[in-house]
Amino acid sequence: MFTFEFESWNDIFLEHYLVSVLEKLDELAQNMPSAPRLKKPALIAEKIIGANMTEEQRNREYEVQQKQLAQIFELMQRQTDKFGNVSLSEVKEQFKLYQ
Repeated sequence: MFTFEFESWNDIFLEHYLVSVLEKLDELAQNMPSAPRLKKPALIAEKIIGANMTEEQRNREYEVQQKQLAQIFELMQRQTDKFGNVSLSEVKEQFKLYQ
């Protein structure tokens, strides 16, 4: 599930609203077994959030993603016995799968 950093009451309201929408979408999808599920609710929520973000928020999101990527890569480099020798480009490719 998503985690949010709340900067205002609007953020809290938005999260509550998105969670309720996701729950309703999931409920509707389960009640229609013959209909194919086109997209996962989390992807829909991500698109809604992205569409309502300001340029500053998008830039901050990008910076946070890059920081997380660097931290993941650093962890993998320290624990090569678990993860093997991986390059930053390999980690970036894996990271793209979760976007």
